[in-house]
Amino acid sequence: MAKLMPYVQTQPARKGGFLSRKIWESDDCWTPDPEFTETITRTSIDPSPTDSKVAEPGSND
Repeated sequence: MAKLMPYVQTQPARKGGFLSRKIWESDDCWTPDPEFTETITRTSIDPSPTDSKVAEPGSND
């Protein structure tokens, strides 16, 4: 069973373009950064327990 009701807009429609000419991107913003690419492809997301920055569970380091 369904109750059919007329559509009632509760908020005014949003207007597009309110940020026009307020946001810019440099000419090379989509050019891959070799240093960043190397970092994310050569670095493990699961640090090994021997990593000096990772404390063993239960330690107070």
